[in-house]
Amino acid sequence: MTHIVLHDTLALLKPYFLSQEHPKELFARAKSELLDVDGATRKWQGSLGEHSAGFSVMQAAQQDGYDVVTGQQIWGLFNPTRRRDVSAWEFELFESHQVMETLRESLESLSFSLAGRFPLDELNVYLFPADPANRSLMVFNHGLSAFAGGEIHIQIFPSEGTSRRLPAVMARLLIHQIRHTFGLNTLGDWLVAEGLAACFVEENFPAFADWPWLVSFRKPDDWEDTLREIARRYGLSSYDEMAVNIYGSLTQVGEDRPPDALPLPADELAYTQNILLDAISETNPIRIAAYLFGDELVAAQGHQGMGVPPFAGFEVGYRLVKRYVADAGISLAEALTTSDILTKH
Repeated sequence: MTHIVLHDTLALLKPYFLSQEHPKELFARAKSELLDVDGATRKWQGSLGEHSAGFSVMQAAQQDGYDVVTGQQIWGLFNPTRRRDVSAWEFELFESHQVMETLRESLESLSFSLAGRFPLDELNVYLFPADPANRSLMVFNHGLSAFAGGEIHIQIFPSEGTSRRLPAVMARLLIHQIRHTFGLNTLGDWLVAEGLAACFVEENFPAFADWPWLVSFRKPDDWEDTLREIARRYGLSSYDEMAVNIYGSLTQVGEDRPPDALPLPADELAYTQNILLDAISETNPIRIAAYLFGDELVAAQGHQGMGVPPFAGFEVGYRLVKRYVADAGISLAEALTTSDILTKH
C-alpha cells in the first residue's frame, strides 16, 4: 500500500506570512531558509516540472493547477499588495475549518479504497495558502488550484465552501496520479483521466453526484461573499478594485469573470462529444486545453478555440468513461488501470 505523506507546509509558512519584518529583512531570511538550493520550496517544487504535459495544458487556459505550480511570488508571500492582517485571517480560517484534518482524513479513506492501484511507494502531498490579491487564483479559479504529477500540490483560500469540496478535489487528484503513469499526452488520455476521476468522485461523494466532473471548477456558494469580505478587509467597496501587483506591474482585478461551470444541455453535449472524439489523438497542449476548458478560457490567453463550450471536455470524459464501465460490466477500480477505454467508445 502506498505511503501517503501530508506535509504540514502551513505550519512552516505561517510565520513568514504573518511576519511584520521589513520586506528586505523577510526576503533575506526566506532566501536562506526557503529559497536556496536546499530550501523547503525547492524541495516542494522539485517534481512539478513547469514543462510537463500536464502543466502545459493547464497553462494554456490558466486553470486548474496553473497557479500552484507557478507559485507566483512564493504563493503570494512577496506580493507587495498582500496585507498581513488578511493573511492572519486566512490562517485562522484554515484552523477553524480544520482544513489539514479534513485533508488527512480524506487521504486515509481514499487511499484505502485505492489500495494496490498506486504506481508509487510514497506519495507526497503539499498544501499552500492562497494569495488573496492573486487575480487568476481568486477570480478565475475561485481560490483553488491543484496539480498531481509525481506529487500532489494544492493551493486554496479556505472559505467554508472551498474547504468543503477539498476531499472531493483530492479524490480527483489521486486518480490523476494513477493515470499519470499511463501518460497524459493526447486528448484521449486526458478524457479518460478526467472521466475516471469524475466517476471516482461520484462514487465517493454523493453531494457532488449531479456534476462530479466540475468539482474543481464550480464556484462555491459562498465565494462572492468571501470576495466581498476580503475587499472589506482591504478597505475597498468591491473586490473589483483590488490592486494586483505582479513583479512590479500594478493593475486592478476589474469586472471580468470566468464562464460558469455548468452541465451541458443534451444537444450541446452530443455535438461536443463528436468534436472531441474526432480529435482524441491531438497532442498539442494548447488545443487539448481548448477541448477541455472550452474556447472562452483559452481565448482569454490569446489562443484559438475549437468550437467547444466552457469545461465541456470534462463532462464528455465523464460520460464516455461511465458508459464504458457500464457496458464492459467492470468495476470502476478495474477501469482505473485499463488502457483501452476509448477504443470501445
